[in-house]
Amino acid sequence: MKDASNWILTELYTLLNGLLTYNSVTVPIYAIAESPLDSANLFVNFSSGYITTEIGTKDSFIRPYTVVVDVVSRKQDASLSEREVNFVSNQISSLLKISPSVLGINGDSEFKVISIDLQDVRSFNDRLEDLYHIRKVLNINFTIKQL
Repeated sequence: MKDASNWILTELYTLLNGLLTYNSVTVPIYAIAESPLDSANLFVNFSSGYITTEIGTKDSFIRPYTVVVDVVSRKQDASLSEREVNFVSNQISSLLKISPSVLGINGDSEFKVISIDLQDVRSFNDRLEDLYHIRKVLNINFTIKQL
């Protein structure tokens, strides 16, 4: 089966770009090896991976993919709260609860999303150099069929 990683990342970026907001401000999304701008205090990062074992038959190429959605809030002082990342991660999970065909990511000429499942959500906080970070990481499973 062909690797659908770039395809699913592009589809998610297209779907979510411009829809995620906090306090009426659009939250930027970075995917496929982009680096967040230094000025972005609240942003979303995507990455993906897959299990090498296919779950289809010899005539049907199906593979599970996991997309890691990392919602990050960062500031120079310790006044961070989880409110921002929780709000944005709730928007993402609400949007992805809709069926793939309604979302518009049910397929193109090469791939089709069979199912979407929110695997788990984890919160992290840390300090890197002079910035405090609060993160909400969503692991979203996609079952993708190669057409």
